[in-house]
Amino acid sequence: MDTTVVKENVRIGDALLDKGIITEEDLAGALARQQQSDQNVLVGEILVDMGACTEDQITEALAEAC
Repeated sequence: MDTTVVKENVRIGDALLDKGIITEEDLAGALARQQQSDQNVLVGEILVDMGACTEDQITEALAEAC
């Protein structure tokens, strides 16, 4: 029997906040930029563009959150 538990709908901002990688201000800024964007830009991409985190940190945070 597989006992792996997978959380659904992991929000990258919350995962990064929980690990202390980004601040509330970083997340608020990224979410504001996402809402202002004409494109479907992922919050993680915005955070990397802002220099708040790296792609490796996002991968690690998601892996630990699942």
